[in-house]
Amino acid sequence: MKKIIIVLGILVIIFFAVIVTLPMFFKTQITDLVKDQANKQIDATLDFEEVDLSLIKNFPELTMTISDLLIINEEPFAGDTLVNLKEFQATINLGSLVFSDQVEIASIQLVEPRLYIRTLEDGRANWDIVPIDTLTAEIDTAAAAYNLAIQKYSIADCYLTYIDEAASITAQIDKLNHSGTGDFNQTLFTLTTQTDISAVTVSMEGIPYLNKAELAVKADLGMDMDKMEFSFKENEINLNRLALNFDGRVALADDEDIRMDISFKAPRADFKDILSMIPYIYKQEFAELTAEGQVTVAGEVEGVYNDETVPRFDIRISVNNGMFKYPDLPTPVEQVAINLRIKNPGRTLDETIVEMKKFHLEVLNEPVDMTLRVTTPISDPFINAHFQGNIDLSEVQNFVPLGDSIELAGMIRSNFRFEGNMSAIEADRPDRVAASGAVSVSDIVYTAPDLPVKIQIKSAELDVSPQKAMLKNLRLLMGESDISAGGKLENMLGFVLSDQTLKGNLDIQSNKFDLNPWLVEESEDTLYLEAIELPDKIEFVMAVDFKHVIYENLNLTNTRGKLILKDRILKLVGLKSNLLLGSMIADGSYDYIPPQKPKFDFDLELADLNIPEMFKAFNTVQKAAPLARHLQGDLSGKLNISSELGDSLMPDLQSLTSRGSLHIPKARVENLEALNKLADAVKIKELHNPTLVDFKPSYTIENGRFYLNENTFKLADYKVTASGSNGFDKSLDYLVAIDVPTAKMGELIGQDLSLLGEKTFVVPATVKGTTDNPRIGLDLKSARSQIGSQLKQTAKDEADKKKKELEQKAKDELAARKKAEEDKLKAEIEKKKKDAEKELKDKVKGLFGR
Repeated sequence: MKKIIIVLGILVIIFFAVIVTLPMFFKTQITDLVKDQANKQIDATLDFEEVDLSLIKNFPELTMTISDLLIINEEPFAGDTLVNLKEFQATINLGSLVFSDQVEIASIQLVEPRLYIRTLEDGRANWDIVPIDTLTAEIDTAAAAYNLAIQKYSIADCYLTYIDEAASITAQIDKLNHSGTGDFNQTLFTLTTQTDISAVTVSMEGIPYLNKAELAVKADLGMDMDKMEFSFKENEINLNRLALNFDGRVALADDEDIRMDISFKAPRADFKDILSMIPYIYKQEFAELTAEGQVTVAGEVEGVYNDETVPRFDIRISVNNGMFKYPDLPTPVEQVAINLRIKNPGRTLDETIVEMKKFHLEVLNEPVDMTLRVTTPISDPFINAHFQGNIDLSEVQNFVPLGDSIELAGMIRSNFRFEGNMSAIEADRPDRVAASGAVSVSDIVYTAPDLPVKIQIKSAELDVSPQKAMLKNLRLLMGESDISAGGKLENMLGFVLSDQTLKGNLDIQSNKFDLNPWLVEESEDTLYLEAIELPDKIEFVMAVDFKHVIYENLNLTNTRGKLILKDRILKLVGLKSNLLLGSMIADGSYDYIPPQKPKFDFDLELADLNIPEMFKAFNTVQKAAPLARHLQGDLSGKLNISSELGDSLMPDLQSLTSRGSLHIPKARVENLEALNKLADAVKIKELHNPTLVDFKPSYTIENGRFYLNENTFKLADYKVTASGSNGFDKSLDYLVAIDVPTAKMGELIGQDLSLLGEKTFVVPATVKGTTDNPRIGLDLKSARSQIGSQLKQTAKDEADKKKKELEQKAKDELAARKKAEEDKLKAEIEKKKKDAEKELKDKVKGLFGR
């Protein structure tokens, strides 16, 4: 007996050892196999940490766990993480693995799934990752291979983001927990579910319809799998405080038709439950709110739903004698009445009628009324609406808690009617639309913690007609800044109701506009402006006249010109401004369409800008032209500059490009280390802090460097030619040539060059290193070569001179000798002539006896 017990004990130990260790032998193979096969079947990348198999967790069932599962999208959603799942766990009937052709999955659990679902404007969805042929094949295979004998399933701590770009819908679900139990292996059973969501946020066209609403759903569903019919049993849906009960059934009649017979109502609803659906009220001390009023929320849906037909539905919401009041505030909102009905006879969605026969409330006996009726909402919405009311904003804080940090005051008066089809608006046929009304505001005051200054609208009037809206007498104060505006707005109805383009012509004036309060503090010493995303479907032509604009330490005066906003691009046309003791004319553009970075492209004409002030004001000048720090003078010229902008609206220096031609008539150069070292190298002390004359640089900036084209100018009466570049990293790479006179050249090379007279020699030099530590290289070999050539030429000139002198002397001596002989000969001839004449006279005397 003892031996039998020992043998049985050994067998038990071996059995449990096999249970524990067998899955470990196949873990790596299973992990690689699942990854390989999954990635072959989807247009995405699936990865996970490992597959773990255990017979211990839920013995005798096999537990499969997949950890840290990721599904990452490919183009056009490259980089999107569709699924980030901390853990997927499935419990599988071990007997079905061994003895059956079908695998029975008893339970499924998803732990901390993070889902990012996105649809582009063209309809492509990032969750559509399985090709249709593969999906069909897998469905057929799954139907044969799996028997979903699920007893329970659960999702724990799920976060979901949904973005539909085509419909402009976004949704965010935070911390969803869901569980369901039921015997899916039976044809008739009850599915018991529980869903809790901490926060649901839904917005459409930027308008929030739910803002962090709480949702809880407890539902028992009768499941008839043979008839594919599902009925509501015990159920309740709670959205914030509003509780709804559903009754009826849904049946899948065939592949296309869904038959519905559902009714719902809010059996315990009161006015406070309705108010809980308003995001701002629900978060502002809602628990302390008191409310009264009779409320009805009910509806029915009955009929067939398919691609061509919708069932009949009728939804009704009404409030009578409503009021609400916060206990710490003196003023109640009273006489609230709402009568809203949405109905359809049960054919097409285009036959839906939305009718708000009454919306009314009063604050201190000041009524606000609205009516609305919408028909043919799909084919061509016909809208009949009226809004009328006066709102004293100073009373808002008396019936809605705004907090001590918010100030609100002023009066809004409005009366507006509209009646017409959307097709008339879309076709720009104002003659087929009836629209009239006016809105006026006066003495509006608004302060809030997120605003740096007090906002005041002293006055504004808007007169509306089908053709246009006229804005008149807008006077706005923002702290110490003021704005006045007036003008015409066209197609305002199309913009509000039909997503069309709003056009306008505005005249805007300001005596003082200070941007500094709107700068965001980046650190203790740094302020910056945040990039502004320009609105779509707005075309404004704005004539601006700003007397004084302040941005940090930059002051602009008499700024005039045009601003044109179109296609989300702001263009500057002939915008002239006085600044930095000179003036500037700007033409160009600014645009910011995320996810691209903001960027600008300007053509500038500068006149007499003060260089020190310009260097101090513009970070771009400091980086691109650091030598400008040492110039005292004025600058003029024309240039183009374009760049992407960083978060602080400063140019991204690596993307900055610029080309231009400038002119500096005269400037003093002070403490320029590179020039001082060059002056010492060429031994010309006058180049220390010299005067720069007639400098006309043309330049290019690209790839983080400033390139100076070859340019000739005067430094302290010395002719200089320079070209080269410097980097935004302070690196220098310049070639400089200086015309050096003979005496200075002799001192430089240590020779007496007085024989050469008043001449100049070109001394080439390189300027390298950095602006803080420049290195000078002189090319004296070239200079000596010039000197040698000059000396040879001087010697040759001297020899030629001596030769000419000797030749001239010889010529002179020969001429002198020749002249002396000629004179002697002439004298002898003259003597002989005279002697002959005397002899002749003597003979004549002798003939006559005299």
